[in-house]
Amino acid sequence: MTVHFRVVLSHAFLAILFLPTSGAYAQDRCAKAQSGIESTICGDSNLKQLDAKLNHVYSLARQSVSDKNGLRSKQLNWLRMVRDRCETKECLTRIYQERIAELVDIFVLSVQISETPMSDGEAEKTCVALAGLADREQLAKLAIPGRDQGMLDASVIESGWGFSQEEKEQLKARDPWSNEPSTIYKLRLTSKGNPTRFASFFIGGSCASYKVSNISYLSNSEGDDVESDDVGIDEVSDPDEIIRWAYWGGGDYPIFYHGRNYMITADLANKNHINMASWIKPDGKIRPLCLFSREITKMKVVSAKNPELCSKIANDSLEPLSWKPITEDLPFTPSQVYRDEFVTRYSKYADEVSLLSIDIDGDGKPENIGKFVYYSGAGCGSTDIWLSIFAKDFETIVNNTLSSQFEKLRSGSMDIYKVKGRYYIAATQNDADAGVVQISNGETEQLCEFKYLMKTTISHRFKIDP
Repeated sequence: MTVHFRVVLSHAFLAILFLPTSGAYAQDRCAKAQSGIESTICGDSNLKQLDAKLNHVYSLARQSVSDKNGLRSKQLNWLRMVRDRCETKECLTRIYQERIAELVDIFVLSVQISETPMSDGEAEKTCVALAGLADREQLAKLAIPGRDQGMLDASVIESGWGFSQEEKEQLKARDPWSNEPSTIYKLRLTSKGNPTRFASFFIGGSCASYKVSNISYLSNSEGDDVESDDVGIDEVSDPDEIIRWAYWGGGDYPIFYHGRNYMITADLANKNHINMASWIKPDGKIRPLCLFSREITKMKVVSAKNPELCSKIANDSLEPLSWKPITEDLPFTPSQVYRDEFVTRYSKYADEVSLLSIDIDGDGKPENIGKFVYYSGAGCGSTDIWLSIFAKDFETIVNNTLSSQFEKLRSGSMDIYKVKGRYYIAATQNDADAGVVQISNGETEQLCEFKYLMKTTISHRFKIDP
């Protein structure tokens, strides 16, 4: 199936009450916020994120504890007697962090742990189930929150959450190039054991990546029982180093699923875009189980001002116009690096430039529209696509009202469709979701909004021997 759009994701989580609420409902709560506390939270992005994290871990804890009414009563008491007595953002930040840590402790101490050996059949079924949760955007809801290392003081370290200075020194002695941990997690690995600390470390170069590891193995804080060269990861056959690519622009987060702890490696931009799943064994070691791949199966129409047009594009039954490579019209030297000449001519980096001569805005005057494509190798790599208007001699870019409208468009394709004499662009304005727009009379109107439906499949399994 040919797909002409790119997913544009945005994350907005608000929760003023301490019961599971949808993002839309929480935003409505913020619009109607009356108290000073609610207004303060709604007006600060960091506090909104903390509020969402607290709401999430409260939901996890409520699902696992036996005394649900008791937990709810204590939470409402915390709301009245602790949160609502804060008068500054600093106070709210501190008490939110503390309550999140308390709820994580409640959750990890109340879940029922399975200590039976995992079979290969169970591992495969688990990987299939996790792929399904990812496609339904439910996987990230199982994430066990951690605590930012930068928020930890001496009292918090003593409570079992922190990463002590001694442990930092042990880590540096073992690996002088290691980074300090950014987030601390606590997981209970056995039914009778105490929670074990894990930490998130930056491991990427130009492409940010984060790996979560068992602190006791990295710092040797458990004494002689842990060998000095044991980093807490079970070795599996990986001759092509495919595991390494699971972390390219990704990171780990722990979940608890069907009696076991797992480590999920996913894209940083979307925790439901899973790349790898690993089992956190009762001994605290991380054992890779499977790698995943994703593909877009179809597009769903979310809203449509032109239902027939939107349906045809979503179903891939309408072909876009063919762009003509501009190098056929310009005297480019075949051996020349096009990017350099594009910079000279148009003051823009580009690897490809193509052309359509059409009356895109319906004013009766055809425009020479150029589609620029730039493949950036910086960071995790990206592909930037944008439209511009050429002068008649193709030597310069024209700046006018139409070109200003082009600058507001975002898309992964910029395909153009012609239906009944009018032109439509596969793009959106600013940060909207994937869609189709029409430019007319100096205005840009979004006619279709789409959502991608993804299919996650297992691309590789690291089988468990009987």
